[in-house]
Amino acid sequence: MKRKFTSHHGAVMVEPIIVLSFFAIISVFLLRMFASTEKVRSGAEKMSKAVIRAESAIEYVLGSSEANGDPESIGFQMANDGRGYIKYYDKNWEETQTAGKYVMTLEVESEKTAAGEMLNYRVLVSETEEKKEIYALTAKKYKSGGRGE
Repeated sequence: MKRKFTSHHGAVMVEPIIVLSFFAIISVFLLRMFASTEKVRSGAEKMSKAVIRAESAIEYVLGSSEANGDPESIGFQMANDGRGYIKYYDKNWEETQTAGKYVMTLEVESEKTAAGEMLNYRVLVSETEEKKEIYALTAKKYKSGGRGE
């Protein structure tokens, strides 16, 4: 009687191939995740800078004693349509005099009432090229009138 000896070396090599295939598939998903985090990070940074600039502008005009908040004193220019004020920023969020990567607009509307005047402010920060809104902020300021003020 003859005995046959069989070798299981082929089966031993299948296990590492399966494990390596598993890690290769997982690494594709991890690389995609890491690539998308940069996009999320840059979007969050853009939003953060826009919020800081918009809040700063609103706080200034709300604290100003001028009727419209005196936006020119903080770098705003009168918009071409005459309805509001405009301020430009470059890609590093530094103020510029001409159109840059970002633009902040400030609109002031006035409502006359019997007891005074309600000023409505709206600040909008957006990207210049894409016309994509990044952040919008509104505020109201009451100016009393009629009693010598």
